[in-house]
Amino acid sequence: MVNVYIAHYPIHFKNRNCSAATLLCLVITVLLALLPLILAIATNNFIIREKVAYEQPDVKFTNEFIAEALIGTTVKQYSTVENINKEYSSLIQNPQLTVTPFDRNDDLKAETLTLEFEFFHLSTEQVKGLNLLFYLQYTLGGEINTQFKTLVYKSLTAPLDGGIQYAQMRGDLDLKQKNPVAEGTIKRELYNTTLEDDFNDYGIRGILDLYVSRNQTTEYTAEPIITSMPANAKTTSTKVKMIIDVPLIQPVWHYTSVIQVLKLAWIEFFALFIPIYFILYVWLYGFFVKSNVA
Repeated sequence: MVNVYIAHYPIHFKNRNCSAATLLCLVITVLLALLPLILAIATNNFIIREKVAYEQPDVKFTNEFIAEALIGTTVKQYSTVENINKEYSSLIQNPQLTVTPFDRNDDLKAETLTLEFEFFHLSTEQVKGLNLLFYLQYTLGGEINTQFKTLVYKSLTAPLDGGIQYAQMRGDLDLKQKNPVAEGTIKRELYNTTLEDDFNDYGIRGILDLYVSRNQTTEYTAEPIITSMPANAKTTSTKVKMIIDVPLIQPVWHYTSVIQVLKLAWIEFFALFIPIYFILYVWLYGFFVKSNVA
């Protein structure tokens, strides 16, 4: 048998697209491209070093508040968001609201937030229930350097033989984490949506469902004390006082993200390596042909 060589390659190898050399080249090239991705996914969070930091968060009221009141058999809504009030002007009223931050050590971080609401209603029927929801801005500095919006939700129910005249509560605002948060040198904003957009898109129930799926949430641990009205008494306003204690030392789990970023950074530059993979493929093909891989 006589083989005719052109540029050092046997013709019968160049014309066989399904030869062993071609298939072997394809397998090696695909493995070189996919193996790093498979390893990166399989080792996700494997080499992350988790740490815990202790700091006082900076918590501020964002003036985004909405409430539902069950007055007799009618549900009445209240909001401090101007655009919501304009859009639903016939259904929503603006409550009277006072916010008092207390900064004991003058570090520009409030240790206590006191919120006082007064809900006016035209009907003299009793308030049988109240659902309160509002957003807070929660900022963590130091190595974490993260800011996000969190919410406080409380549901109040009147005794069976009366209505809600006044309610007060006091509790801590505790941070809850499903997974550690990444460190960062530049402040990152998470969950930075507005109550207006969330309310229009999901409603109150949908907002709560989305909130519990977050990685970082807060829990307001307070038991309300309700001053009820006699069954035959009538009123045109209901008051609620909420005192939120911000922990002076809040443990926050976090991790150094540099290793994770470096591990996955190659994906962003994958397109740049396509010519290299092609050159590698041609070189391997020539090598296998010279090695008589049929």
